[in-house]
Amino acid sequence: MSPTPLARLRSLFDMYSPSPVSRVVVLVTMALGVVLLAGAVSTGSGIGALPFLLLVWANHERFLATLDGLFERHGWFVLAVPLGVFVAKMLMVPPTASDDLLRHIASAFWPGGYADMYVHTALPPVELYPAFDWFVGGLARSLGPAPTMWLMQALAFGAFVWVFVAAARRLLGGHPAASVLTLVALVLVLEIMAGRLMLARPEIFMTTWALAGLLVSGRVGLAAWLATGLASGSAYWLAPLYFPAVLLIAASWRARLGVLAFLLAGWATLWGLMTGGAIVDAALWTFAQVANRIPGMAVSENMSIVNVLLAPQMLALALGSAWAATRATADNRLLWLALYFLLSNQARYGGIVAPLFALHLLSALRTAAVPLSAPWRSVVVAMATVSLSLLSNGIPRYQMLPRFDLPEGSVVLTGFSEATYSTLFVNPGKVKVAPAFEIGAASARVQELVQGLSQGRLDCGTLNGLAFTHLIENTLTGASLPCLTLDATQAGWRLWRVH
Repeated sequence: MSPTPLARLRSLFDMYSPSPVSRVVVLVTMALGVVLLAGAVSTGSGIGALPFLLLVWANHERFLATLDGLFERHGWFVLAVPLGVFVAKMLMVPPTASDDLLRHIASAFWPGGYADMYVHTALPPVELYPAFDWFVGGLARSLGPAPTMWLMQALAFGAFVWVFVAAARRLLGGHPAASVLTLVALVLVLEIMAGRLMLARPEIFMTTWALAGLLVSGRVGLAAWLATGLASGSAYWLAPLYFPAVLLIAASWRARLGVLAFLLAGWATLWGLMTGGAIVDAALWTFAQVANRIPGMAVSENMSIVNVLLAPQMLALALGSAWAATRATADNRLLWLALYFLLSNQARYGGIVAPLFALHLLSALRTAAVPLSAPWRSVVVAMATVSLSLLSNGIPRYQMLPRFDLPEGSVVLTGFSEATYSTLFVNPGKVKVAPAFEIGAASARVQELVQGLSQGRLDCGTLNGLAFTHLIENTLTGASLPCLTLDATQAGWRLWRVH
C-alpha cells in the first residue's frame, strides 16, 4: 500500500531521515523559521513559529517522547519551558513600564525632586515613596534610566514567579502532578497580572512579600520576612494594607497578632522619623486630591474590582476558589485574605486577589487524584507555552513609548497617559510636566484640558496663559488648531509646539 500524500509530506520534514532531500528540507525550514522569527521581533507576531511547528508536527512521535522523558526526569522543566519562552520574547522585544516607575526613576535627576518636575499641581507635604525613590534613583544615576527600569521589571517578575511557585509546591506537598497544576495556576494568574508585574510599582513588591508569608519557617525565616516587610514599608505609604498577610505565617493567633503589632509599630516609627510625623497629613492630602477631581474625571485604578472579577481567567480562579472552600484540605486563610482585599472594591487589588484565589484552589488539590498521562502533560505544557507567548505580545513595548527629546526648560502638557511619565523619564532633569501622578492635584484648568484631550479635543482659550511650550498627545481629532504647530510624530504620538 503506497503512502498517502500526508505521509509523504511528513517524511519530507522528517528530522531523523537519512534521506539527503529530507535533510535539506529540514535545514531550509529551520533557516526560514529563524529569518521569519527575526523579522517578527519588532511586531510581536508569531509567524516565525510556523516553520518550527511544521517540524514538530512532522516529528511529533519522537518529539513528544523526548519531551515526556524530560518532564518525567526533571519536573522543573514543565515550568521552565513556558516561562523561558516568555522571558526570551521580553529580551527580544524589551518591555516598558508606563506609569509610576518612570517618574520614580526620573525624580533623581531634578535637585528638588517632584517639586521641580511638575507645574500647575499640588504636591503632598512629604514624599510618599521615599525609600523606593532613593533606591531606583541611585540605580538610575549609576546604570541609566532605561536599564534601571528593566532591572526593576525583572526583579518584580522574577520575585513574584519564584514566590508563587514555591508557595504552590508547598501547598501541594508531594502531589505527583504538582508541576503541571502549578503551571496551570501560574498561567491563569499571569494572564491577569503580567502587565501589572511589568509596571514594577512598590505595591507589586508588597504583593510578593505578602504571599511569601506562606514560606516563612523558623525564627530566622520570620525575622527575614519582618525585615523585608519593614524595608518595603519604608518605600510605600500604603504598606500597612498588606500587613494582614501575617495570617499566612505558620503560627498561633496570638503570635500572628504580635507580629502584626510589631509591623504596624515599626512602620509608624519609620514614617514618623522620615516625615517628622507628617504622614497623617500626607494621607489626608491624598484623599483630598481624589475629591478634587473634576466631574467625569476617573482613574482606572480606582474602578470597581468587579470589572476584574468578570475577566474569564479571574472568574475561573474565583469559581475554583469557591469550590476549594468546600474541601476539607483547603487552606482557607488564603480565601479570607482575598476577601479582605476585595473589600476595597478597587481594581488595583486584583493583582493580589488573583494569586490568592489560585493558591487557595491549589491547596484544595493537595490530596485530590488528578489523572494526567505523559502525553497530556506535554499538551498542557505546549498550551501554556503558546498562552505565555501570546501574552507577551500584549506587554507594552519600549519602542512604543513616546520618547521625544525636548529642549531644556520645556514645559509640557500631556493627557493623563504614559506620556505624563515617559516625558520626564526620557528628558531627565530637563523639563516640567502637567498633570502629575494624581490628576486631582492638578489645577482645575489643567484637569479640563486633560479631560478634553481624552475626548479628542483641546480648547486653545483654556490653554492660553498657562505657559506650556509643548503638548504631547495621541488623541486629538479634527482640524489643526491655531495655538499648535506640529513638531514631530513617533509611534502614533504627536509633539506640538504651543504658541
